Amino acid sequence: MQQSHLDPDVIVYVADQIGATDDLSYSFSSDTARRQRAGILDFLGFRCASDRDRSNLQAWMIDQLGGRDLSLADWVERGYVQARQMSVFIPSEKIMERLARAARRGFREGYLARVASRLSAETVKQFEWALSDPLAITGFQRLKDDVGAATLDSVLLAAQKVSFVEALDLPLDILGDVERGWVMRIARQVEGETASEMRRHAPEQRFGLLVVYLMHRRSQLIDGLIDLLLEVVHRLGTRSCRKVIQGIAADIGAVHGKERLLVEIAMAALDHPDGRIEDVIFPIAGAAKLGTVQHRGVMRL
Repeated sequence: MQQSHLDPDVIVYVADQIGATDDLSYSFSSDTARRQRAGILDFLGFRCASDRDRSNLQAWMIDQLGGRDLSLADWVERGYVQARQMSVFIPSEKIMERLARAARRGFREGYLARVASRLSAETVKQFEWALSDPLAITGFQRLKDDVGAATLDSVLLAAQKVSFVEALDLPLDILGDVERGWVMRIARQVEGETASEMRRHAPEQRFGLLVVYLMHRRSQLIDGLIDLLLEVVHRLGTRSCRKVIQGIAADIGAVHGKERLLVEIAMAALDHPDGRIEDVIFPIAGAAKLGTVQHRGVMRL
């Protein structure tokens, strides 16, 4: 501890209580200071952390903090809280940080090994193939690609990727042991690595990383396939509507001046309500033209 770690108001208060000045020429790094700190800790019921205490604290971190979406600083802070509950004193933040890093690494390695142990021999074989031929349709690199434009080829390719991942029989239930943010960090690591870099990991770690990534990627592949199918259906519907509209427009254009013709027929019928069609209507619109109008109207309906 250094003088700069202490709140100035605390220094003034304590100096006033013991009738001392607050210039504090006291050396916090001297042997006397260390003995006095040890005496204070003993008075408060704390002890300097032994190797066993540090091991127990690290085990607590793995059990309670592993798999949670926490930063290293969060691990350090919560480690200090637990150390106080254990009545042990960690002499420096660097030591606590080393314990936190080791615990984070220990949980990660243990979790990935546990995941890898759940894989069948056939799944391991498929993983090895995907890494050995990363540019194949369901190779490691292609599994990371976007779904692409809404075309038949894209739909078939996306469906093939989803089918490949589903056939791996991944242990999806194991994701319940970790938080989404932790899984996302693993996924980002795998996204950034090439197939050759993945093969450099130890087998248990390599397969564990692939499983966690593909369990995360699986939902993205399914969502991408659904989006492609919806867009293709939408395009088909749009094209069908366009064809219907074009047909109606062609029907309308086939009978020139149809609106005017209908008005003239109506006026003639009003002027001669008792007349015969052949005497009143046909002089305005012949039988052939009326037949065309009727035919177009029936076809449109």
